[in-house]
Amino acid sequence: MKDIIICTLCPNGCEINIEYTEIKDAQVTGNLCDRGTGYAISECFDPQRTFTGNVNLTGSHRKRLPVRSNKSIPKDKMIACAELLKNITLEAPVESGYTVLKNVFDSGADIVAAMSIRRDK
Repeated sequence: MKDIIICTLCPNGCEINIEYTEIKDAQVTGNLCDRGTGYAISECFDPQRTFTGNVNLTGSHRKRLPVRSNKSIPKDKMIACAELLKNITLEAPVESGYTVLKNVFDSGADIVAAMSIRRDK
C-alpha cells in the first residue's frame, strides 16, 4: 500500500511517502527530520488525536464546559467519546484540569475540564 501524509510535527510540513504491507516493512521517504518516520507509521497503523468537546454545565451562566483529553486517544474513538460526554452534566464551580472521565476506552487518557468556571451568585 502507498500513502502520502503531510507531517504536522514541526513547521517543515513535509510531504511524506510511505509504502508498506506491514508495520515492519514500512519504507518512509520525504521527511526532513527523524520525527517524520514515526509520525507516518503512526498515522498508517495507529492514528491518534487529542479529543476536544464539551459537557453540560449548571450553576453558571455558561451552559457548556469545554473539555479535552490530556493525551491522545485512538482516532476511531472520537465519535464514541463525544457520545459518552453527551449525558454528563457538571455543577459549577469547576476548575481547569478537573477530571471529567478517567481512562477513556482504556487509552490511559482522561477527559479534563479545559477552563475554570465560577458559580453564579
